[in-house]
Amino acid sequence: MKLILFPLLALSLFSQPQAVPVEIQPLAAIDSASPYASPRDAARHRFQHSLRILENNGPPVVALQGYLLAASLDPSYHEAVFNIAVISALEEKYEDAILAYEHVEGAAPALSNAIKPELERLRLIAKRNETPAGRRRLAFDTALAKVMKNLPGLSTPEAMQQLAETGKIDPTRWEVPALIAGIAGDLRQLSQARQLLTIAVGLATVPASQAKLKSALDYVERELSYEVAVKAAEAAVERDDYPVAAQEFEKAWTLFPSRSANAMEAAAAALILDQTGTAARMLRQAASVPGPDVTVAAVRMLGKLAAVEPEAKSAIPPAPSDPGLAEISKLSPMLPAVQNTETEILARESPRLLDDVAPVTLIDSLSREPVVAAAAVLPTLAPALPASGQRPMRELELLWKQRQYPAGAVAPAVAQADRAKNPKTARNVTIKSTPPGAQLFYDEDEDPLCVAPCTVRLSPGAHGLRIRMENHEDLDETVISTNRDGEQLYTLTPRRGSVLIESNAPAMIVVNDRPTLISTPNEIALVPGLYKIGLDFGGIRAERSLAVKPTARLRLSLPYPKQ
Repeated sequence: MKLILFPLLALSLFSQPQAVPVEIQPLAAIDSASPYASPRDAARHRFQHSLRILENNGPPVVALQGYLLAASLDPSYHEAVFNIAVISALEEKYEDAILAYEHVEGAAPALSNAIKPELERLRLIAKRNETPAGRRRLAFDTALAKVMKNLPGLSTPEAMQQLAETGKIDPTRWEVPALIAGIAGDLRQLSQARQLLTIAVGLATVPASQAKLKSALDYVERELSYEVAVKAAEAAVERDDYPVAAQEFEKAWTLFPSRSANAMEAAAAALILDQTGTAARMLRQAASVPGPDVTVAAVRMLGKLAAVEPEAKSAIPPAPSDPGLAEISKLSPMLPAVQNTETEILARESPRLLDDVAPVTLIDSLSREPVVAAAAVLPTLAPALPASGQRPMRELELLWKQRQYPAGAVAPAVAQADRAKNPKTARNVTIKSTPPGAQLFYDEDEDPLCVAPCTVRLSPGAHGLRIRMENHEDLDETVISTNRDGEQLYTLTPRRGSVLIESNAPAMIVVNDRPTLISTPNEIALVPGLYKIGLDFGGIRAERSLAVKPTARLRLSLPYPKQ
C-alpha cells in the first residue's frame, strides 16, 4: 500500500495546479504590442504627461493633443474628455468645449455638478458670438466682470484705469461712467461725479437703472448746492455778514432738512440781527426733524424765546417729506447694480483641470516571472500627434471611429494554390480560418501552401492539411475533395493567458461583472483580450481592467477597498 501511495503523494506535492478556464468573452481586442496592463493605463500615462506639460507652462495645444490621444486610447476615460473641454474653453474653442462637456455630462453623472454651470456660461458665450453686436457685448461684459472681481484689491488709479479701458470696448454702455462716478463721488469729487452720472443717465435704456442713476445724480447735485450754501454761510460769519449767513444756512437746511444744525445756525444769525420771528421759524423747523439732540435744543430755545416772540409759541410743523440724508454718504451704494444674471454667469470661473494620480501599471510588472517584473520601466512618450487640436471634439470622434473601424480593416484577398495531380478532375476548395490569416501547410510540406482565406485546387480524395497561427493552437485536419467545388472553415483556439488573483481577504472572482464562483487565491485562464477583473468581498468590490495576452502568466493582487 505504501508503494502505491508514495508516487501519488509526490505528484500532488510537485506538480503545479492547473489554471481554471473561464469561458467569458473579452470586452475588446487588445494591442499585443502595448506595454501597458490595460488601455486605461496607456491613457493615464498620456494624461499625466499632458498635465505635467501645462504645469511647466508648456503649449496648451500640445497638452490638448495629449488629452485627445488619452481619450482615444480609452473612450471611457471621461476625465480626459473633461480636460479637453477645459482647455478648449480657455483657447476659445467654445463649440468643442460644449460638445466635450455634454459628452462627459451624459456619461459621467458624478462630474455634472462642475459641468452644468460651465455649460450655461459657454452656451451664453456661443450665443453672443453669433453677431457682431453680441461679440462686442460679450467682450464688454467679460472685461467688466473681471474688473468687478478685482476691484476690492485695486488702488483708485488702477480701478479708474481698468474701468476706462473697459469703457473703450463699448462706449454706449452706461456701467463704466456710473462706476467711475461712484468712485469719484466716494472721494467727494462731486463735480466729476455729476458729469459722469449725466452721461450714464443718457446711456441707460432700462427704466429701473435709469431711475436709480437719476436719483444718484439728484443727490450729487443737492450735495454740490449744499456745499456752496454752507461755504457761503461760513464765509459770511467770518466777515460778520449775518444777514447773508442766516440766508445761506437756511438754504443749506432746505436742501437737507435732516441736517438740522443748519437751521440752528440760521436761527442764531437771526437772533444776532434781533430777527426773533425768523429765529423762531427756523427753530420750529429744526424741532420738526427727528433727532434728539437738536430737537431738545430747539425746543428749549423756543421756550425761552416765547417770552418775547409770539411766533415761538406756534405749533411745531410736520417733518419735511424729503429730509434728505442726515450725513454725507458714499455715492457708490446708490448706483444700480452693474451685474445682471448674464454678467454673473459670464463671471463664473472655469472648472479646474482634473488630475489622475493613480499609478500607471505595465503588463510586465504583473508578470509571475520575477526578472520580467523587476525590469518593467515606463516608456518615454513620443509627441502626441494623432490630431492637430484645432477642432478637438471632431478630431476625437474621428479617432474613436478609426479605432472602431481601423483603416484598411477589410477582408483579405483570397489567395490561390494548386496541388492537383490531374487538372481535368481537380476541384476548387476554399479554405477559411477564424480569425483570418492562418498559414496552411499541405501534408508534410515545410513551406506554407498559402494564407487563409485560400482557394486550393485539389484532386479528388483525402488530403492532409496543417493549420498554424501565432498564439493559437495547431490544427491538423483532413480535407476531402469531391467532384464539385467546396468550402471549409476552421476555427482556431487562442492560446490562453492565465492570471493568478490574490487578495488580503476572502473574495469571489468576478470577470466582466459576471461572478465565476471561484474564490481567491486562484488562477484563471482566459482567452486573450481586455477584461475587467474584480473581487467581490461580500457586496464590496475591487476591480481593474487587464489586458490578457496569449500564454501570459500574470499575478494580480486586489486588496479589500478602503472605506
